[in-house]
Amino acid sequence: MAIRNQFVSHLELGIYRRTSLGPDHVRSARELISGFTIPLRTLDALHLAMASSAELRIVTADEGLARAAKAMSIKTTYLALA
Repeated sequence: MAIRNQFVSHLELGIYRRTSLGPDHVRSARELISGFTIPLRTLDALHLAMASSAELRIVTADEGLARAAKAMSIKTTYLALA
């Protein structure tokens, strides 16, 4: 519960930027999946499409997503799990 409360607090403080998924994002994600040399899961492709279009940073503990984001020159913070 503490993590959820902190997340909600961060949202209220404006630490995160909210964006809406649109048809252009879906089209871009589809193109990423079909033409990208690094295998992508559908939700990863959507996240990358949205981050790319809005010039957002990806923060993830998913090594594959971080690698794909870096390959696309998307600002990335990889949270390596110890």
